[in-house]
Amino acid sequence: MANREGRRTLVITVLWLCVLPTAVAERPNIVFLLVDDLGWADIGANGSTFYETPNIDALAASGMRFTTAYAACPVCSPTRASLLTGRHPVRVDITDWIPGRPLHRFDNPRFQHVNDRDQLALEEVTLAEVLKEHQYQTFFAGKWHLGGEGFLPTDQGFDINIGGFHVGSPPGGYYSPWKNPYLQARNQGEYLTERLTEESIQFLRERDPDRPFLLYLSWYNVHTPIQPDRRSVDHYRDKARALPDSSGPLRDRSTLTRPRQDNPEYASMVSAVDRGVGDLMHTLDELNLSDNTVVCFFSDNGGLSTMPHQRKQLAPTCNSPLRAGKGWLYEGGIREPMIIRAPGVTSAGSVSDAVVSSTDFFPTLLDLAGIPLRPDLHADGFSLTSVLDGSGDPPERPLYWHYPHYHGSDWRPGAAIRDGRWKLIEFYEEGISELYDLQADPGEQNDLSRQQPDQLAVLQQKLQEWQSANKAQMPQPNPMWQPAKSLFRDDNLVAWCIVPFDSAQRTPAQRAEMVRGLGLSKIAYDWRQSHVSQFEEEILQYRKNGLEFFAFWDWHDSMDPLIRKHGIRPQIWKMMPSPQAKTQEERVREAATAMLPLVRKTAELQCLLGLYNHGGWTGEPENMAAVCEHLHQHHDARHVGIVYNFHHGHEHIDDFSSHLQVMQPWLLCVNLNGMDDAASVRSRRDPILPLAEGQYELGMLRTLLHSGYQGPIGILDHQSQRDTKKVLQQNLAGLRRLQADLTGQLTQ
Repeated sequence: MANREGRRTLVITVLWLCVLPTAVAERPNIVFLLVDDLGWADIGANGSTFYETPNIDALAASGMRFTTAYAACPVCSPTRASLLTGRHPVRVDITDWIPGRPLHRFDNPRFQHVNDRDQLALEEVTLAEVLKEHQYQTFFAGKWHLGGEGFLPTDQGFDINIGGFHVGSPPGGYYSPWKNPYLQARNQGEYLTERLTEESIQFLRERDPDRPFLLYLSWYNVHTPIQPDRRSVDHYRDKARALPDSSGPLRDRSTLTRPRQDNPEYASMVSAVDRGVGDLMHTLDELNLSDNTVVCFFSDNGGLSTMPHQRKQLAPTCNSPLRAGKGWLYEGGIREPMIIRAPGVTSAGSVSDAVVSSTDFFPTLLDLAGIPLRPDLHADGFSLTSVLDGSGDPPERPLYWHYPHYHGSDWRPGAAIRDGRWKLIEFYEEGISELYDLQADPGEQNDLSRQQPDQLAVLQQKLQEWQSANKAQMPQPNPMWQPAKSLFRDDNLVAWCIVPFDSAQRTPAQRAEMVRGLGLSKIAYDWRQSHVSQFEEEILQYRKNGLEFFAFWDWHDSMDPLIRKHGIRPQIWKMMPSPQAKTQEERVREAATAMLPLVRKTAELQCLLGLYNHGGWTGEPENMAAVCEHLHQHHDARHVGIVYNFHHGHEHIDDFSSHLQVMQPWLLCVNLNGMDDAASVRSRRDPILPLAEGQYELGMLRTLLHSGYQGPIGILDHQSQRDTKKVLQQNLAGLRRLQADLTGQLTQ
């Protein structure tokens, strides 16, 4: 009996083996090409003219290029986990690059470190493991960054691992002798990118020809260190020398962003990847594999374009027209170059605007391979086969990003959601949200959070519900956080009113260098008609020095064309005209009506408009708040707020807390100086005191801190008889003394 059962088993096995080669051979091969830190705009197919990527562009021309493809996170490890699992980084509990940057390297963080995993859990089922179950050969080469020993590619479904382990940046650099325990150098001075391509080609030549394969090539390029490919760097140096002079870095929040693509060393690293793509595609053709091989091309996060302004060093690339880059939840940090060529499915040269995610690759590749989908595994991904063959669109769904960490690009904890054309970004440190209409504003230049409060609330609720349902780890308060240090940090300070008193002493270039030398990065310009002739030069010099044109006091029509020409979005500060009506209601309406032309103009220019207190009825906090409320309710002017100046508020000292409470929903900026009572001020020859020389500013600042305000702070230069630099230095020194007093009081 046992003998008969054994013979039966043998017959079934032989029959199965006879059928297996045919069934397996019908499955397509898969080549997945992943580039580290490659920006959306870094390829010619997406508009780059400085970087030359003919082979990547040819791949796009032979398949489908996606214009709106997103990484699940603005940094590498979480996106890499999402690619392999089809699951959001929150689900796999890898929400930062591994192991993340130590919190002590950030200045005064408001939140504690969020502890996520330092490796992809073995319980997670990867794309490689599912394909291996269906007789695929699985090969991995390059950057892994999802765990070390015990969590390597060979522990997660890959038969072969060449060069992948726990680190993210190539140890020892790109030229041998490098320090990679999973890839020994063959020759002195060989380039890592070229070597990984060669290893992949060798696999193609030596693989089992009777079984399909997954070749997953994850180049370390173009991650730092920026070490050029010697084969092409001289070409790009010549190309860079031929460019016109740069306008200087773009100031964005606390960062500087490279304004254009012009780094020859980085360009040569992009070319090294492109050369590798070409070599691989040529090998597929040579081996007659192209007609049965799906090729995917993707990047794990946005290009490194944005760095803290304190570094005074530009990042290597530019993602324009997208905003910011790696580490940030603006489009430049999460939108990726993406190409899929699926023979018999995609049409050559096709382009899709479908909103897709890194989590979609897992189910898409299963579908293309004829393997049943596993929604229990790829819980956050959808198959894109209907997009690829042109038969339909992917299901409409919001996309979520949860990045509760601090990053070296100066990103601080936050989250985002895209739902249709709308995108919300939350910044937890500042307690603010920004809203963008990506259909009209893909560069995220026009924050609509004030103009579209209902849409803002809808997205906020969706994001919070998603975070709760998925048990997203939220950042917890840091007991060591110093609110005074946060409020008065250099990149939150505005040098205010320096130009009228400084124009006789310094040129725009000298003024910009002076302000930058003081460690400040924002300027509020006291506009006078006499300065029209030098105004454009002022804009150019500030941009060249990485300074933000933060605000203008008053309005002149000469500003309009220059604001448009240079794409700046300053706040406009303006005193209201004094109303003549008798009742409060009529006065509010009259003042609001008088402001309407400027309200409409600033809305058109996408600038905030700040009602500026300067004494009288129009300078009273309650009246300014009432006018703001009227403009919001009756004219949908949600870009209008209040700019409060200490030096015009001496009458508010005794009841500053209640005045502040009235203004707080509308506050755009608070400008500081030393404070004495009104009688003392009137008796003094120079009524504007430097900071720390008055009796009351310490108490008022304490009230400001307790209110939770963390918006911009202006530092005044209102002493025309003294050198601007010395006045600003005196006020900065006074502010630091006050800050020390406040920190001591708040921690007692």
